[in-house]
Amino acid sequence: MAIDKNAVEHIEGFGPSDLMEGLQGNRRVRVGLGENVQDPFDQLQTAEYTPIVSRKPFPAFNDLRDRKVGTGTVEVVDGWLQHDGTTNPVTLYTRDYGFYLSGLFALAGVGYEIPNPDSGTYEFGYGDGDGNRIGINVTNGTYATFVESAGVRYYEKDRSEWLDPLDGNGPSQIDADISRATLRMVLGWYGTIVVKYYLVISDRDNGTRKVLIDRSEAPESGPTIETPDLPIFSEADGGILNIGGRQYGVLGRYRPEYRNTGGTNSKTIGTTLEPICSFRVKNESRWLGVPSQISGATLLSVENGDLVIVIDGTLTGATFGSVPGIPDEYTSLEYDSAATAISGGYHAYVDNVSGGQGNRTGSRSADIPDIQIPRGQTITLAARAVSSSAVRGTLRLTEQF
Repeated sequence: MAIDKNAVEHIEGFGPSDLMEGLQGNRRVRVGLGENVQDPFDQLQTAEYTPIVSRKPFPAFNDLRDRKVGTGTVEVVDGWLQHDGTTNPVTLYTRDYGFYLSGLFALAGVGYEIPNPDSGTYEFGYGDGDGNRIGINVTNGTYATFVESAGVRYYEKDRSEWLDPLDGNGPSQIDADISRATLRMVLGWYGTIVVKYYLVISDRDNGTRKVLIDRSEAPESGPTIETPDLPIFSEADGGILNIGGRQYGVLGRYRPEYRNTGGTNSKTIGTTLEPICSFRVKNESRWLGVPSQISGATLLSVENGDLVIVIDGTLTGATFGSVPGIPDEYTSLEYDSAATAISGGYHAYVDNVSGGQGNRTGSRSADIPDIQIPRGQTITLAARAVSSSAVRGTLRLTEQF
């Protein structure tokens, strides 16, 4: 058979050469750029890779990590995050979003297994529930790569049309069962983008191989995807879909710039946990993937007490509005200090505060850089005391811009 002239680019070994170096600080690694990771002068051809969203199957479904839509069930079975859409459909979206950085590409990956691909509909990749998606669809045994923007699926190629259908007739000449593999997609966005779809397969005959199966096309007009800042998604309707590791990261030198946003409030609290101040992402900014992370929290208290950071708590009497001292156009956040009570939610951080003696006060600062504000949820600095106490608290966040 004729070999595609780009076959060398299409087929890459997936082993030690794909991760050329170990951790690089801030979780960066070096990844090989192609099959031949050395140029004619024996120089390594690699790029930095920084994970932004990274998920592995958890001991149980966790609403803090993933948002579930639909009445189907999700649970961990045999090391997989099992989506049971046999009776009712179910979709998962990671709470953390991937995001686009000008000048850099991104790598999105999803490990998957479909026990019975000939029955039901399954879809997974990088996308949201508002009609912006990139990934693979499997319907009654037919595999298709696709790109969807603003609800319009303008690009879709089934397996027979792929650059390499992995049926023995493609450039790799590999005939493989792709009901269990890892989807990897390389993408970027300048209004338009061509996505590269890879499958990483592993079996006794072929070993472990990463094969370029398809390359999408741009539409005749308009953006290739309306918004490039999206979560990783997976869904099952009419069957079972198992999902393993999920990741979205930046290929290239990742050096984000941040600005600080903070709020301060004073009040008298009792022995029941009470909110001091809260932040949430503005509704009009909900699609943004730019992470807002806690950079610190401080609590000054006359009496001994507890400092608690609560995610997705139910607030009583909250009135969210502008962040004091910061123009609205400078921040994607809203702020509240009027709430009088909080219940439920997840205690993401708990610590003690030593009260002062006489006119002295105690303080405790928390440095929690890896906690992001999940989309559609609030993050609250709350406190309680061993007895009634005057407190003053500050919650500080960093926003990438």
